[in-house]
Formats: sequence, C-alpha cells, structure tokens
Amino acid sequence: MDESQDLNGVQEEILTRICGAVEDGGRLFMVGDVKQSIYRFRQADPSLFLARYRRAEPFGAGLAAAQAERRIDLQANFRSRAAVVDGVNFIFRQIMTPAAGEMAYDAAAELVFRAPYGPGGMEAPIEFHLLERDKDLLRAAAEVGQPAMSEVAAAVEAPVGEAIAEAEEAEGGAAEEEADDTIEDLNALEREAVVAAQRIRELVIAGEARVWDKATSSYRPARYGDVAVLLRATRHKANAVLDVFARYGIPAYAELGTGYFSALEVDTMLSLLRVLDNPRQDIPLAAVLRSPIGGFSATALAQVRAAHKEGDFFDAVCAAAGRDDLGALGRRLRDFLARVEDWRTRARRGPLSELVWQLLQETGYFDYAGAMPGGRQRQANLRALYERARQFDNFARHGLSRFLRFIERLQNAAGDLGTAPAAGESDDVVRVMSVHKSKGLEFPIVFVLDLGRKFEGRAGHRHLVFQRDLGLGAGVVDPDRRIAWPSLVHAAVRERRRREELAEEMRVLYVALTRARERLILIGSAVDVARTCRDWAAAADYRGWPLPDSDLLAAANWLDWIGPALCRHRDGAPLRTIADRGVTPADETVAQDSSRWDVRVWDAPRVVALTAADASESRDCLVDWRAVSRLEPLDGVDDGPARALLAERISWRYPWHPLAGLPAKQSVSELKRRWDRADAEEREEGVPRVRLPVRLARRPRFLQAAGRPLTAAERGTVVHLVLQHLDLRRPLDENGLLVQVQAMAARGLLTAEQVSAVDTGQLARFFASTLGQRLQRHADHVRREIPFTLALSAAEVYPHLDPVAAADERVVVQGVIDCLIVFPGELVLLDFKTDAIAPDALGKAAQLYDGQIALYRRAVEEIYGRPVTEAYLVFLAAGEAVRM
Repeated sequence: MDESQDLNGVQEEILTRICGAVEDGGRLFMVGDVKQSIYRFRQADPSLFLARYRRAEPFGAGLAAAQAERRIDLQANFRSRAAVVDGVNFIFRQIMTPAAGEMAYDAAAELVFRAPYGPGGMEAPIEFHLLERDKDLLRAAAEVGQPAMSEVAAAVEAPVGEAIAEAEEAEGGAAEEEADDTIEDLNALEREAVVAAQRIRELVIAGEARVWDKATSSYRPARYGDVAVLLRATRHKANAVLDVFARYGIPAYAELGTGYFSALEVDTMLSLLRVLDNPRQDIPLAAVLRSPIGGFSATALAQVRAAHKEGDFFDAVCAAAGRDDLGALGRRLRDFLARVEDWRTRARRGPLSELVWQLLQETGYFDYAGAMPGGRQRQANLRALYERARQFDNFARHGLSRFLRFIERLQNAAGDLGTAPAAGESDDVVRVMSVHKSKGLEFPIVFVLDLGRKFEGRAGHRHLVFQRDLGLGAGVVDPDRRIAWPSLVHAAVRERRRREELAEEMRVLYVALTRARERLILIGSAVDVARTCRDWAAAADYRGWPLPDSDLLAAANWLDWIGPALCRHRDGAPLRTIADRGVTPADETVAQDSSRWDVRVWDAPRVVALTAADASESRDCLVDWRAVSRLEPLDGVDDGPARALLAERISWRYPWHPLAGLPAKQSVSELKRRWDRADAEEREEGVPRVRLPVRLARRPRFLQAAGRPLTAAERGTVVHLVLQHLDLRRPLDENGLLVQVQAMAARGLLTAEQVSAVDTGQLARFFASTLGQRLQRHADHVRREIPFTLALSAAEVYPHLDPVAAADERVVVQGVIDCLIVFPGELVLLDFKTDAIAPDALGKAAQLYDGQIALYRRAVEEIYGRPVTEAYLVFLAAGEAVRM
C-alpha cells in the first residue's frame, strides 16, 4: 500500500479485513512517509501510520520466525543536493517534536544524502530572505529616505480590504475562511515576488545557476522551466505573483482554480454573446461598445446617452445611429448595429461554437488578446470558451440563450473556474503552484514564498468542535442573556485540534522544502523585523537541538519556526545582529551544523527601494493598448529595432520554398506520369507545378448501370484483379480461364460487365508462352500484388531540385508489384500492361517504364536483401514480354 501515511480509519479497517491481522498471519506491505502526511482536511489520520511504525520492530534477523510487524527506514534521499538535505535536517531537528509535530525528527527520521550528482557542480547555500512589511515603517522610510517617492508611500499604505473567499480543496484546505488575507497581505506577497523575480533573472538570464541534467548526465545553464514557486495557498495569490513576473518578463504559469470568468477577455466575449442574445442589456452592451470590439470612447458613449436620455441604452444607440448630425459617430454606430444584426442571424441559424469562433476572428479580438500582457494565457482562455460552446452544441437542447443560462448556473454553483491551461510539461516557464500540488514533484530550483502567512485555525471560532479521540466540544449558551462562551470541554477539544493543525502545517513546510533538487530559496515578510528578530533570538537562546515546545506551539506562521532555528546557526548572524543579541549562538553544536545559509534581511529602506524599482519596471512595461488598437504611434517608444525586425520578417523567404510545393508521398504510377511530362512551362521554370495524382476512383452508380462500357483504366484494373486471383495449378487455356473468371463472378469478385471485359484469349496466349509456362511450373514460388513503401531522397524523385536543398529530405514512394517469382537463388519480377501497343512499338514503349521497373527492382532487392535476376514488362494485348 503506497502513500499509506494518508489513510483514514475506514480505509485502514478495509485493508485489515482484506489482508488479515498480523497476528493471524496477514500480509501487508506498506510504504509511506508520515512527515509528508498533509491531507488531514480529507480525514487522513497520520496517527494510524505512526502507531504501526512504533509497534514495528526494525527489520533484521528472525523475520521468518516472528509474526511481529517489521519496519525498514528508507532515509536515503536521491533527489536533493547535500546543501538542501543538510538545511532541511537542520530546521526540522529543532522544530519537529512529539508535542508540536506529532513525532520526533530523530536519527531514524533524518534525510541521508545519496543523490548521484556529477563532479563540478556548486553546492549553493539555502537562501533566506526576510522582508519588512510594517506599513508605518515603510511609509516613514519612503517619506524620510526618499522624499520624492510619493507613489511608493501610497503603495505601502494600501487600505485593508475585505476578507477573501474560501481556498479550494486542491490547496489542501489551507483556509476555509481566509479572513486575514487582506490587501496588505497581497502587497507583502507582491514584494516577495519582486525579490523572487530578481533572483530568477540572476539565476537564469545572468547565468548564475547551472543545474544537473539527468537526460544528458551533464551540467547546463538553468532555464525558466527549472524553477518552481511554491505557496501555501494559490487562490487569489498566484495571480499577484504572475503579474509581478510578467512585469519582469519572466514566463510563468499557474494552474488556478479561479479567475476564468473574471478574466477580461472572457468577460468581454460573454458580454458580446449576451448582447447577441438580447441587446437590451445595458451593462453588456456598454462593455462591448467600450471594448476593442466596439472601440468607442467613454466620451462617445456619453454622447450616445445624451442623444436619447429615455429608455434603455440600446434605444439610445439606435437613436444616435439614426442622427446625421453626429457624423462619424453615427456612421460607426450604424456599422456596429449592422454587425450585431448579422451575428444575431448567424446565432439563430448555425452552431454556437461556429459563431463563437467567427466572432473571435472577425472582430480580431483573439489576436488582440494575444498581443496584450499575458497574451498566451488570454488566448488559451478564449479557446476554452470556444471548446465549452462546442461541447454545448452536442446537448439535446442547445442554443445561445440556453448556453448563457448554463454559464450563469455554472458561475452560481462553482463561483468561478480555473483559467485554461496555457503551458505544457515541456514548456520553458516558471511554475507557480501550491505546496499540495507540488507533492510528488521535484524541481532544480525552488522558491517558497509567503512564509509569514498566518496559520488558519479552521476549528478555532466554531461553537461546536469535534476531535476523533475527544469527541464533541460544545460551548455554553445563555439564551436569557443572549451570550455564549467556551466550556472547558470545548477549550480542550479546540486545543487538541489546534495542535493537530500545527503538526499538519509543519508537515506541509517539510514537503515544500524537500521539493528542491539543487537550490532552495525561502522568502517571507514580518511586521517590524527588528522586534520579530528579538523574539526569535530570545526563543533561540536555548541549549539542545529541539526548541522549547512552548515556543513551537505558539508559532503563528512558518517564519516563527524557521527564524528561531536560523538564529542558532553561525550563518544567522544578520538576524542576531538586528536583535542586538551578538554574533555567537548559545549552543555551539547547533551553531556549527554542516548546513549553509545565506540570510538576507530587507529592512524598511531596502524594501522601499525595492518597491521603487518595481514601480519603474511597471512603467517601462506600460503600453497604451487602446492607442495600439487604433494604430496610433506611441509616445516615447523607440520602435527602430521593432521596425528592423518587422522588415526582416516581411522580406524573409523560406529557404526550402521549392520543396514546399512538392508531395512528401508519391505512388509509383504518379512518379511515372511526372517523369513522362515534358511540359514547356516546367522546363522554363525548372520547378514543376503540383498536380494531384490521378487515382482510379469508383464511378458513381449512375455510370455503373448495365450496358455502359468500362473505361480503359477500369478494364486494366479488372485484368489485374483476374491475374491476382487465378489458380495457377489449374488449366489456363481459354476455356479454363473462362471457368475461373465465371467462378470469380459467382464469388462476387467481378460484375457481369467486368466479366465481359476480360479477354481470355489474351491471357491464354500469355500462359502458353515460355514465361507463362514458367509461372505455372513454379506456382508455389509465385507472389502476387506485393505492396511496398520505399523512402527515397528527394533528389532521386525530383531530379530538378537543388541537390544541397534536397540533401536531407526524404520522399515516401508507395506501389504494388504485380508478380514476383521467388526462387532460392534468383528473383524474377513481372509487371503486366494492358495498353494496346503495336508490336513494332514495344521497344519504345518499354523505355517509358524504365523508371517504374527500376523502383520495383529496388524495392524487391531491399525487401529480400538480394538482387533481382530478371525483370519483364508483359504487354498482354501484344502477347509479348520485354526483358528490362
């Protein structure tokens, strides 16, 4: 049983019933790591695995004789570098205790480095970035240190927003009620994302990092696809990180559970569909007119409303469109209304998905969305809208109105959907994901952000709480005085639940830190960094590896565990210096641990400077997209390089243009027709025009009516069919051939008209010849209608091509060999022709088939691995065989 640390009680009981108890001879092999049990919100109970672990005896001698449970500790880590392994061990030796983490991080739990990295790599220390987030300190630093930075002061003074909705289950139930995720939390996360973006640039663009490539067993420069950014919860937060990365030109992708319907491009297209369904909807109509689809300014819309102040906005648009005094505005409105009417007609007459795609193409909105920041994601969202419309077309009851009601019900039921996937596994983009999504994955470079995010106690404020061992804990209610307060039982149950949730948070942190293969970078923000560091240093002033349980249980976030642990390390001097605690840790053993850390503290002035740099980056990336849509020049934009690049692309000519118009697969018959052509135009140009191969298709039924003669090509096909199915062991004189042909008709191989087209006299003459008699004598060695596929160089098939351009190109040639006699020491090839050719012209006619026979000969020789000894062209009408 894999991942058995995530079993719950019901699953454990089912397994026991299936496998039997150990004392009864049951056999159960379980694999799991309780330190990675992070699904308590799904009722996973890590205590079950821990109980088995503690009961089990170490694996060793006497296993066969004893019936006790045994355990094998798999401590070897084949993923991470020694620097990452040592750092993880250093942190969790101090914070994972039985009281705080439900288990001890002892010698049996520690990771042991075993990853097979090649020589020449760099063991980079784990980075820890601590940022100031106190808005008063940031405002003061902005005003005193940088008096001209009013926009920065305003940015760090953002008001507290409303509580953000529930986090999705895919994030591990991280916050059923994220009431503390305010606008200031998002501001702090954005600043952390700026630090991460700058480090990603240094690692990837500046070439600071080289990573081990398992596929090539060598080191290579780091790419964006090597980087993962982990968050405890991505709902409402991943977008903030993605926006920052977009400003820094870093391609990034997050699989979000929200943001689809609220995306600008999706909202605009849904507004257009609502207008087509019912134009008398003011908000969707105004949204479409104001969007790039309509292209009307706010001033123009005000003029429209002023032209007709009564009724809904659609009445005002119609009234304004009918007024000549509005000039260009009136003409544009009339054009818009005409387009809307045309689209509404199509909506009634055709499939919805077809309408959606036509709207995207005709309005140019699909291309417009692709040119906006995050264009790849925006286009993926629009394609997803088209796909939903296409799926809806298959419903029994469909149509635009029902589709819009379906979307509305979907929004009401689910609130929102995740944005469409815009990146694949192989795309070179930074992945932004929750820790739960990252479980089971690994990345060369891992950033863990939002370390200062508060733990969310899901049971803390409920009047009735439950714990599986203690049962229900209810508060006390006084209905007369209309007050309620927690009882002792409620407090006890709530405290047990709180400790379980803290242990879960500790395991989530463990999973986050162990995703890294080569580099691990931790970034968090704290209110009043100096005071926070003093608190950490006080907690760290302790001897022995584990920190006091009282301090561990009082932690409010991941930083409250990592910070005190780092204060005890020799590399934690920056934290101790800020705390005025000196540079020497209390415990020398802990201080001299083999792990290496790069601790960087971003105090208020440095954070202000960081914010200013990000504001400058944002201004550099700011583009007036409305001006772009109107093809107006942009002020202050140096478009010289863009012009040069555009000119180069427009004038560029595909180097292999002569090859682009030639088929990559040919039949032998079509190749013969090509070789036979002597078109004057082709000789002049040197490049033949593409012609569709002539194929013998079945004629329509009305042309197959009785009495209508067969074409020459059809007669040839019939003769080849007869030759394929003849029994060579039976008499093949004219009467014998007629009997076999009639038998083929009886079996349904030939029609009556086809039977009458077979000239048995011609066939009898061939089988009476020396070659025909040879065929009959060796009937067991005859192979007929042998299909083949041959890959030839393009230069062989198209001799007119430039040999250099066609050097590496291949053309697939397909054909069917009529007849082959396979002897142990020789191969005899026969090709039958039904052409009516005079006997004195046979030699010249045979020359026309030289290329075809050469291809057949080559195919046979490659199939059998030996040369063709004889090849004949059999002209049945003339009764002659020409040796080739």
